[in-house]
Order: sequence, then structure tokens, then C-alpha cells
Amino acid sequence: AYEYVSTFCFFIPAFMSSHTDSTLCCRFLVECNKLVVEIDNDIVNVYNYIRDRYRSKFPELESLVQAPLDYAAVVKAIGNEMEVTNVNLDNILPPSTVMVVTVTATTTNGQPLSDEALHDVMGACDIAKQLDEDKMCILKLVQMSMENIAPNLSTCVGSEIAAKLMGVAGGLQSLATIPACNIQVLGAKRKHAAGFSSKTAMPH
Repeated sequence: AYEYVSTFCFFIPAFMSSHTDSTLCCRFLVECNKLVVEIDNDIVNVYNYIRDRYRSKFPELESLVQAPLDYAAVVKAIGNEMEVTNVNLDNILPPSTVMVVTVTATTTNGQPLSDEALHDVMGACDIAKQLDEDKMCILKLVQMSMENIAPNLSTCVGSEIAAKLMGVAGGLQSLATIPACNIQVLGAKRKHAAGFSSKTAMPH
């Protein structure tokens, strides 16, 4: 988490000092988009770590709660508790899922984790939560920045998509001069039909 925050904060002073510098704005948005993608990937990696180690305690849980952050939050709440009915999951999962998790927990063949394994799993859950908070911090600043840089575009498509469009295009000025027919393919990987010239897929 520190790596993301330190890298992110490096760009804030320069960015805030000049909202009119198109190159700087583009660099800022590109770095933000990269960090968000990296954080998402790391959250999945942490989720896999938690799932692999918590499987011996509650093997059915991974099929009941498939969202990585929700899974980590549920694991954090349950811990080594064998009577899941004593654990409040209402602020994490919808009522129907809480009921299924609670009923399944009463019939699971899982066994409590060792103190060391539990400590590692709880630590991983904290990391997943921190990564998500870092991601929300980045997205919030991007949203605030985009409302100043391109308020009309942000209103039309949302701040997050507006930031991605501007980053891929190479700046606000570049985005403004792109033909409308090419906007829809920004950021897409080019695919060519077999037997046809790649020239036919070139943008106008």
C-alpha cells in the first residue's frame, strides 16, 4: 500500500499547481489509471492468498461469497469462530447471503486455523481493505480533478470514464480533436478479420 500512496502523492503537488498543463494532466491521469489497475490486481492476489489458507476452516465460503473484498471482510469477521450464528455479517452481505453462509457454516467440515495461520490470514484481510481504501482515494481525487479539467465530459460519461478517455487520447486537446467515429475504439486492442487487410481497421 505504501508504494501506491508514495507514487501517487508524488504527482499531486505538480498536478495541483497547474490544471492547464495538458501534458501534466495526461501524465497524472495515466499514472492514476495504472495504479488503479495494479491495486485491483493486487487485491485479487491477496484474495487468492486468503482463500487458499482459509479453505481448511470454511471450504464452502469461497463459492458463497465470490467478490474478493466481501470474502476478505467475511473472513475477517468470522476468524476462527465456529458458531457463525454469533457473528454479525449484516453490514457486509445481503440478508439472503448471510442466511446461506450461516446455514452452511453449521454443516461444514472445516477445522479452526492455528494461531500462526489465523494471524497471517487476518493480516492479509487488513491489506485487502487498505488496498481498497487507497484505490478509493485515487478515484476520488481523479473525480475531483476531472470536474475541473473537463466538467462537461465528466457530466456526460462520469469522472472515471472521462479520466480514462483523456489518458488514452493523450490529453484534453487531443481528445477534443479525435473524430467521433474513433472515440468508441479508444483503448481497444485492434483485431483483424482473417483474410482482410489491416488497413480496413485503421481509424479515420
